[in-house]
Amino acid sequence: MQLNYFPIRFDFSDYQIITETYSDERLQELRQNYNSSYSFFRDGNLIAISNKDDEKGLLSGKVEKRSVFGDAKVTASLVKHIFLERLKIGFKALYRLIFILLGFIHAKIKMI
Repeated sequence: MQLNYFPIRFDFSDYQIITETYSDERLQELRQNYNSSYSFFRDGNLIAISNKDDEKGLLSGKVEKRSVFGDAKVTASLVKHIFLERLKIGFKALYRLIFILLGFIHAKIKMI
């Protein structure tokens, strides 16, 4: 058996994230207008908003304190977001191929 495992240590127990009430229309609007500066993902009935590169604070919403381990799903989404952003910056030529392969692997796992 092959295992993709890379341990991550957190030196903090809580973090803050911006949230808004979820709707398909609002999520699409946010992605269309702010995708270069933020990442967006669904968290139940909320849209979780992660700042990528906005020093001016263009988006506002409810700032929520989250637990690293208590909100593991959101934490995992943020870790993936940060990892993929670093890949995109460091390996621009390979980024698209890596992203396609990760998507393919994810889709295969869902089918199992």
